[in-house]
Amino acid sequence: MEETQRFADFVAGLALKRDTKTNFIRFQEWLEANKDYQAIVDGANIALYQQNFAEGCFSLTQLDGVITELRDRYHGKWPLVILHNKRISKLMENSSNRHLIETWRTNGALYTSPSGSNDDWYWLYAAIKLNCLLVTNDEMRDHIFEFLGPFFFSKVEATPSGELCKTD
Repeated sequence: MEETQRFADFVAGLALKRDTKTNFIRFQEWLEANKDYQAIVDGANIALYQQNFAEGCFSLTQLDGVITELRDRYHGKWPLVILHNKRISKLMENSSNRHLIETWRTNGALYTSPSGSNDDWYWLYAAIKLNCLLVTNDEMRDHIFEFLGPFFFSKVEATPSGELCKTD
């Protein structure tokens, strides 16, 4: 568990450097007070999964299907869905979407990351901090080098001739 906590602290450190600091701290405090989740859902990536065709769209129905499956798996417990606030604003314009979103909110299943924040840090941190299931199809390509940085790149140095060599 100590290693998991160190990783959560590491991710939080990255988020605090790249995100609006007060927003992420507020999320950390909220999560500490609301930590009874068995699963975290990357809402945007699930709703956009396989939607790259002409009529494809942000599928709230698809996201709700995953939420329902997780509730079945965890005996009625709601997962935590992380969605960016700009998505929610647009979705709330439709009454059936609004009903779903309000149901999630009422049941404590939705956290919206605020403007100026990257929702990736929120769902990743929550899954690590709570040591629970993460449902996403995000391959983290935009963050992989940030994770490798202190563990890999700090051990590689350039020689005077410009070659890279590994140091211990």
